[in-house]
Amino acid sequence: MPDGLFSANLLLERDGARRSPNQYEFFSLDYFADEADAVDYARSWACHWIDTRG
Repeated sequence: MPDGLFSANLLLERDGARRSPNQYEFFSLDYFADEADAVDYARSWACHWIDTRG
């Protein structure tokens, strides 16, 4: 981003999915000064989202 921050974005896909939707996209979950922090946050957020879907 122009201000030097990294946006935590996420794309989740179902493996071999025949049901719709088979992709979920999340944009700008949060912003971080460090790229690795943005990736770690997106990974953690994805795990929580998958675990709580029921």
